[in-house]
Amino acid sequence: MTQSERVTGAANHRHHWAIFAAAVVAVVVGLLLWLAAGMLLTIFSGLLLAVFLSGLRDVVARHTRLPRGWALVAVCLGLVALFGLLGWLMAARLAEQAHQFTRELPEAAKHLREQLREYPWGSWVAEELRGVGDSAEEREKALSRAAGAASAFLNGLTATVVIVFLALFLAFDPELYKRSLVRLVPIDRRERAREVIQHATDALWRWTLARLLSMAAVCVGATIGFWLIGMPLALMLGVFAGLMNFIPNLGPLIWLAPTLLLALMQSPAEALYVGLVFLVVQTAEGYIITPLVQQRMVNLSPAVALSVQVVMGALWGFAGLAMATPITAMALVIVQKVYIEDVLGDSRTSSG
Repeated sequence: MTQSERVTGAANHRHHWAIFAAAVVAVVVGLLLWLAAGMLLTIFSGLLLAVFLSGLRDVVARHTRLPRGWALVAVCLGLVALFGLLGWLMAARLAEQAHQFTRELPEAAKHLREQLREYPWGSWVAEELRGVGDSAEEREKALSRAAGAASAFLNGLTATVVIVFLALFLAFDPELYKRSLVRLVPIDRRERAREVIQHATDALWRWTLARLLSMAAVCVGATIGFWLIGMPLALMLGVFAGLMNFIPNLGPLIWLAPTLLLALMQSPAEALYVGLVFLVVQTAEGYIITPLVQQRMVNLSPAVALSVQVVMGALWGFAGLAMATPITAMALVIVQKVYIEDVLGDSRTSSG
């Protein structure tokens, strides 16, 4: 073997080891991300709230000429006052209706199962619902459910506190954290990095504002619709519909299912009326409200959004489902700016 062949062989050997090392690092990083998924989703939730607070702060500062720090204080005090007023007006009634909802939903499922057993084609559905609402089984599982509920409450409370304080820290001085991120990029690319971060932040701000306006519209519309058709628990069901509308595509189906189940306890006609309310509210949201508030948003195709929602929901539950769309919207902006425009040289606007 000649000297050049030995050098070539050694180079190939090092190249293979480099590929193997890169693969190992990728697997380790992927495993760490998998294990830390819950924490990362919590951090992203804090980032999303921080972007929303920063956007409101900038609006207040622009119209009042307050310094940004005082504008953020004004925004936080305004939000606390708003939620305090809503709580004072509706908290007692919502709590009562929520308690009634959790008590009646298993009974509604049991009622539906009994009705389905009257039809041969519905027997397999009844078997799938077997055990839901059975008092004996509920009593056996009461202790475990209570322990699970207490654990979930504590975890949710801890996550909420972390999200709020993280958002406040990020919103108070976002430039500090942006500068820290930019310093990780080579000097000649730092200006472009600032632009990409600003584009991603703007996309999150517009997405969050659009979803909140959409949620408010659905909450009001559904509550009025349920009240008009005489649906019990109209306020709680309307608020539930608005909250679930934070999740595009799948959110409306999440609030429709239990609402239909409760309506079937009243009568098939009541379920039909609920379906009509759903069609009117979601049609107005999809074809009037959303186009008005999302004109400048990143164009995220329903197929992409739904695919990511299904994957993240399967992997990380409801938290992954809720955060799937804003994460996708931010990722698409970064891909558009960094890969499509900078690497490929295609500056045309992406359709998502």
